[in-house]
Amino acid sequence: TKYDQLVLANHGIELQGLAMDTLVAANLVVKDWQSVSLKKLSQFFFDETMITYEDIVKEKKLKNFSQVPLPEATLYSAADSLQTFKLVSIVGDMLKSEG
Repeated sequence: TKYDQLVLANHGIELQGLAMDTLVAANLVVKDWQSVSLKKLSQFFFDETMITYEDIVKEKKLKNFSQVPLPEATLYSAADSLQTFKLVSIVGDMLKSEG
């Protein structure tokens, strides 16, 4: 959420009504041995492997994400959004149980 908020603010778009930054929350509740990234959290909690930036950009020898064809960029972005949405309740419950 923080990154998205910064990018959008740079374009004059202010977000409102944000409920939680899942990565910030995850950093507060996951075990020290767990890696706190969307891809790693998705693998750990849902046993789902996500497409990585390396898969979509680096392995195809593209300069940056702006060169990714729109259909692939859309799938990548939608998957990130879906997994973030799914993590909200899990991480939220963990925060509540931590007190």
